[in-house]
Amino acid sequence: VETSATKTLYPSQPRLPKKRKVCVSFGYCGAGYFGLQR
Repeated sequence: VETSATKTLYPSQPRLPKKRKVCVSFGYCGAGYFGLQR
């Protein structure tokens, strides 16, 4: 599920291994991740 959400969030940004790893690590990619970033 995390991978799917990640791909849907930024499909044209494959140079985000750290963000993707952090996203999967936390397990709350999307609103939560973006909320913390913004």
